[in-house]
Amino acid sequence: MKVEDKMQNKPESRLAAENGPNRSLDEGLKGPIASKHVSKTINQGDLTSECWMVQMFGTLRCETCEFKDTPECGGKNIRKTGKNEKGLEVPL
Repeated sequence: MKVEDKMQNKPESRLAAENGPNRSLDEGLKGPIASKHVSKTINQGDLTSECWMVQMFGTLRCETCEFKDTPECGGKNIRKTGKNEKGLEVPL
């Protein structure tokens, strides 16, 4: 099955469709955070419905994001203000 077919049948992310179920999210990352193996504890109560990657790793993650400057982007306001909807500075 082609990646495009998988994406139409499942509402999973493009990354998950390309990488399959046996690869971790870290393996598909590109850019500044890909060179480091990152482990981070974040209080779940600090997260909002906005882009979690930006909230966890900061706006550098936007540089390689396929959703940047599209209607699907969940980090537009964070990029403008540097804070999530709860007023917490990112990265958390």
